[in-house]
Formats: sequence, C-alpha cells, structure tokens
Amino acid sequence: MSNRSKSKVFVLGDTLSALAVGRSLGRKGVFVIAGVEDLRAPLRYSRYTTKFFDLPSYASEPDKWRESIKKVLLEERPDLVIPASESVFVPFCTSLDYFSGLANFAIPDKNGFNNTFYKDKTIVIAKELEVPIPESFVIRNNKDLEKFFNVPPFSPPFMAKPVVSKIWIDGYKLEFSAKKADSLEEVKKYVYDYLPFAPILVQQWISGVGVGQEFLCKDGEILLAFEHQRIHEPQGSGGSSLRKSVPLDQRMLECSKKMLGSLQWTGVAMVEYRKNLKTGDFVMLEINGRFWGSLPLAIEAGVDFPYSVYKLLAEGERIALVEYKTGVSMRDLFDDLRFITKSRGVLSAFLNLGLAKVRFLFGMEKWDAFTWDDTIPGLAEFWFVARSVFSAVLNRLSKILSALFYCQLQPEKIRKL
Repeated sequence: MSNRSKSKVFVLGDTLSALAVGRSLGRKGVFVIAGVEDLRAPLRYSRYTTKFFDLPSYASEPDKWRESIKKVLLEERPDLVIPASESVFVPFCTSLDYFSGLANFAIPDKNGFNNTFYKDKTIVIAKELEVPIPESFVIRNNKDLEKFFNVPPFSPPFMAKPVVSKIWIDGYKLEFSAKKADSLEEVKKYVYDYLPFAPILVQQWISGVGVGQEFLCKDGEILLAFEHQRIHEPQGSGGSSLRKSVPLDQRMLECSKKMLGSLQWTGVAMVEYRKNLKTGDFVMLEINGRFWGSLPLAIEAGVDFPYSVYKLLAEGERIALVEYKTGVSMRDLFDDLRFITKSRGVLSAFLNLGLAKVRFLFGMEKWDAFTWDDTIPGLAEFWFVARSVFSAVLNRLSKILSALFYCQLQPEKIRKL
C-alpha cells in the first residue's frame, strides 16, 4: 500500500475532465503530475498540479509520444496513471504492451476496450442481454449501403455515426460526430463522407433527452453509481454543455449492471441512454470506458470518482457506495454559450451569460472550469476564448474594410452590385 504522503498520480489530458481528476486528487493530498499536449490545457494552470510535462502530439508523432511517456514513467514512478480524456485514453489502450510493467494504469482490459470503443460490438452484447437499444444497422461497405437503401429496416429520422469516435491516420487525428438525418439521402451523403474511414452505425432516432449513468466497478460489481440528465445537448457533440444530477433510474441501472457485469468491468464507465421523460421509455446508446465530460458534476454532487479510482487501483481499498445530491446543475460555460449562440442567437447568449453569472454567484449552479479554490484554470480559459473571439472579430473587420477599400478604388465594381 502506498504511503499517502508520497503517493503520486500521473494524469494525462487537455480537457476539463482531466482538470477535474487533478483537482479531486490534489484536494486529497495526492501529488499530481500532468501530461499535456496543448498550451491551453486547463490542468497545466491548476494549483493542484505539482509538476507538468509538455508532451508531443500523439496524432503527429506517436512514437515520440510513447517514448516521452515512458521516460516520465521511469523517472517519476507514479502509483497510478490516469488517461483522463479520449485522445490519450485510446492510445494507452492500444499501446499497453509497450508500457507493460512500467506502471499501474486506470484503463479497461483489452476485451472491455474493444467491446465499448467499437459501438457495433456494444450493440451486439446489448442484444444478447436483451437491453433495449434503437433499431440498428451497420454499413461496412457499398453492398451494405445498397441493402439499406433498397429495403430500409426502419423509418426516418435516423442517427448516423461511425462505430468509433476518432481514429489516427498518417499523423492526423480524425474526430467523428454523429448526425441526425431526416431522409435516406442525408444518410447516403454521410456514409459517403465517413465510410472510407470507419463502418457506419445507423440507428433509428429516438426522441427524448440524453441520460448518463456513471460507475466505478470491480470485476463487474458496481461500487459507485451516479446519474445525470442533459439539459443542453450541442448536436453531434456526444455530450452536454449544461446538465444536472438526478436520481438513479432503477430500470436503467439493471441494464447497466447487465452490460458491465458481462464485461467483468474494472474501473470507471459511463453508460449512455436516451430517455423519453413523459413515458419513461429508454434505450441504451453506448458505453464510454473512461472519464466523461460531465465528471465535474458527479464530484460536485458528492461522488468523487477520481479519488475513489486511486483508492481502488493504487491502494486496493474497498469502495463503499455513497448517496449523492440531486438537482445540482453544472455548466461548461463557453461550450454552452457557443451552443446558445448557434441555436438562439448572440443576444440570447449574452442574456444567458448574465443569468449564468447570477446563478453561479448565488450558488444555484457550478461551472466546470471555475472553482473558488482553483481560479486560474477558469481565468485562463476565459482569456483564451476572449482572445480567440477578438481575433475572429478583427479578422472579420479587416475583410470588411479591405472590401470597402477595394470598391473605392474600382467604382465600376460598385455599379455592378
């Protein structure tokens, strides 16, 4: 068992979920060393990060990335390694043989990874276990595509997505987003765009809201459980920009137990559902075998998944199920403002920003990036976003002024307008 005063965890990732992991561990006195690829990675600026390492991009330099990780592991000898975002989680899962024997990793075994990362395999298991899922069809080639269009197995609208969320090809990371399609023609266009890279899972669109059940398991047994409901769901993102904690749906919980039990799952996982709030009907969509984007909400509501993972995997401690607060709201502020701007307009975004500030100051909601005990990551995110917006405005203004100047020099262009 590790001495807590000397315990050390290597957390990797450029996302807010990585920041949540680092904060959780740091608050408990664990030494957090961070591995980041991006200057804007929030974990870099956290007061709970004892040391950080700038890593090369896995997408463009995978061999150099692996060598850099190996060097850190040999020098730092961490008690646990946590890949806290998918962009590093997948490379670790596919490179585990390279790192064998160097550290203890918070990732699933090969069977668990393959059956959750590849969504078509998850669907097969769900069917075998009689877990409700949408009507589904996998298009792997042009013959499958022709079959789907000649005799559609279900009616529109559809939801189309590659069976993997991202792949790396020739030094480039390709990230795929799901698309709601209202016609067969829309599906065909989507398939033509993405089939060269991965098989496409087409499912019947189910109305309702996104619901996530999150777990920590040991050999398929659930130790911790939490549920959140999405309030704002940016289309195609696969996540939420505003969500709240809700009581565990017991029927969903039984389905989650079946899925994770069949995989003998050890570690964290989020089982994603779509639920009709009026009827209570639901379908399972997929399983994420890693820390999820809404992790800060679970921690705020009282389920400290990161520290519990450390206690379970690094110290072998038995984790007891805990109750959590429901009705807690958490917002990814800048993602939510982008969502509102795109769906409702700039004015609505400004009004919602003001409302969000009031709710935050009165403790009615929390923000993913900003906490009073660790303010710099939130301020840094604000700076990077403001700088990006300012740059975009200047660029747009420059184009407008250039166009006006061009027209003044060539009056005949004005007459043609």
